[in-house]
Amino acid sequence: MNLIEQVKRVADLRLKQAELKEKKEALFADWENLHRELLNDIITANLDTQKAEETLRNEAIISYEIDGNRKPVPGVEIKLFTRLSYETGKAFDWALDHKISLSLDKKIFETLAKVNPPPFVTIRQEPMAQIATDLSKEIKE
Repeated sequence: MNLIEQVKRVADLRLKQAELKEKKEALFADWENLHRELLNDIITANLDTQKAEETLRNEAIISYEIDGNRKPVPGVEIKLFTRLSYETGKAFDWALDHKISLSLDKKIFETLAKVNPPPFVTIRQEPMAQIATDLSKEIKE
């Protein structure tokens, strides 16, 4: 096959590819229109689930803050994550003083600050509620 034939072949294949893509998009649009109610129900269910999970997480954290129980109900566990609060400018100055770098490497800074916190760093435990993926194992009706 010479170059002219190869160019023609590529052009033909690109045309076929574009036609098939257009056909797929049209069929998909038809399918979406036919199943609009189902798609809307899926969106609503996803939003409802997200809201319910967020409410459950918030209520679990409130419960934990009241009684300290890290497993307030089956399927929900409170995990504690260490969070650091600091002014970036002060952290950068600290990094320069300690000859760590010419720019603040947050990962290195936070690793060192967890072990030996400078006076401008506040370390706190932040609770986060984790919901089991499969709650059917946890609920016994």
